[in-house]
Amino acid sequence: FIQWIVENNKKSGEALLLLAREGYLLEQMLKDYCKNRAVDMPVAHYFLTSRRAVAVPALENDEDIRELLRQKYQGSFSNLLDERFGINIHAGEEDVQIDYETSQDTLMAMIAPYKDEILKKAAVEKNSYLNYANEFIATSSDLAVIDVGFSGTIQYFLMKLTGRDIAGHYMALHSNKPERIGGRADAIYEIKDANKIGDSKLLKYQLFLESALKAPVGQLINFTMEGGKPQPHFKDDDYVSEDVRRLQQGILDFVKQFADSTKDTMDGLLADTTLVEDLFYDIIADGTLTEDIADSLSVEDGYSRGGVQKFDVKTGTWDVASP
Repeated sequence: FIQWIVENNKKSGEALLLLAREGYLLEQMLKDYCKNRAVDMPVAHYFLTSRRAVAVPALENDEDIRELLRQKYQGSFSNLLDERFGINIHAGEEDVQIDYETSQDTLMAMIAPYKDEILKKAAVEKNSYLNYANEFIATSSDLAVIDVGFSGTIQYFLMKLTGRDIAGHYMALHSNKPERIGGRADAIYEIKDANKIGDSKLLKYQLFLESALKAPVGQLINFTMEGGKPQPHFKDDDYVSEDVRRLQQGILDFVKQFADSTKDTMDGLLADTTLVEDLFYDIIADGTLTEDIADSLSVEDGYSRGGVQKFDVKTGTWDVASP
């Protein structure tokens, strides 16, 4: 992925926004790769964002709210209100459970009493987030976001929020949301047929990538203006276990070794994508992971599944952990 980014950037010259939180480690990998391969480092910035942080400021009307609800969710209504819109459930309202079968019309009816509150909060957060984002966006003519994947949601809302043409380069895409508003997004692994998503070895275990690339900073909630400056606010999920830190060091060591050993090869000669995907899949699917290893890997996913997901070695699936 890093190799592909560097090679493409030689042609595009885009300024790169490395999206939080995976971008934290991707930035280190990018620097190490360029240094050890002796090539120029692209203009790149670690960019604070999250689906929650960029989507709420982009909300302006009913259709925007509906768009935010199109993203699948499973969990309590109160958590949906908090995670997607940053507001609290009204006193006395029943906190019902929502699942993937809950219709869009039902969700919109549930949200209706909160609409004014949502849009008022969105307007305030828009000012704060743009104050932060413009530090990077206003100074670059050609921009691209960099992320692992998987549908371009942050790119989509960032384009809506800023009115800018922002490209996106991903490891994998299973839907291309930026295309809906004229955006450009590409990926090493791109699945355009929704019926084939389940066949993707990478997407089946993509949460391992998110877990392995965990940053020592919590997920961004939003920005507020404090003393005339945008101030970020984070969740408290900033713990990175020693096992994951060792895994990340192994990743960085591999990037350095790969760059150094290939620095005399011709530019544009990329690793075989099928081989890389098979190696990733086989390490996980062939029973290599022990319960101890799996226990060290987790993903906070209140946005979509209402809790922390852990990998179950016995079933081979990611499940929401019990409180």
